[in-house]
Amino acid sequence: TASGNISTSGHVYGNRLYVGGTLPLVKSGTDVVSFGSNNISAGHITASGNISASGDVIATNISASGGLLSSGLNVKGEGENFIGSATLNESLSGTQLAVGGTGGANIKLYSQHGANTRDVGLHMSASSNGQEYSIGLARARNTFYISPSDVSVGPESSVFEIDTVGNITASGNISASGNIISTEVTASKITGIGGNSLTIG
Repeated sequence: TASGNISTSGHVYGNRLYVGGTLPLVKSGTDVVSFGSNNISAGHITASGNISASGDVIATNISASGGLLSSGLNVKGEGENFIGSATLNESLSGTQLAVGGTGGANIKLYSQHGANTRDVGLHMSASSNGQEYSIGLARARNTFYISPSDVSVGPESSVFEIDTVGNITASGNISASGNIISTEVTASKITGIGGNSLTIG
């Protein structure tokens, strides 16, 4: 029992060390490492093994030379949400995510599943109003589609499709404010509407 300091020029060995409050560990010329009942505060922490936490890891910035693996990733910020190697050059709100690069930027969505029923797409929705659209790859037909549904039924409910050679399929009307020019027209019926002229040949 000591009311003052206990010092040693060698090592201190023990099975357990009990401290009522915070235990500050100080090394000359470095920052203080403090072990408290709920928090650990330090300068740089280096570990040759894993660092795990049952709670949240809160940091201003997280950088890694390898990959970041997580069962769930939630990027939520009140400022700028940015992924890329370039310097952010535009103003972002907390509801926007930007992807940028110095030589170019792209977002890749893909599926490694062998079945052609595993479609790949991007789903956009305003759930409070029931509005939604998806765009993506219909693998069974090898087409790009636009659909008023989510990706899971996007190809089946598509209203627009284009294939690899430029053929376009639409379930609704196709209109033009200018001329429609074609080398060949195949139709079950051609009707002139209003007083507009219809010229063939």
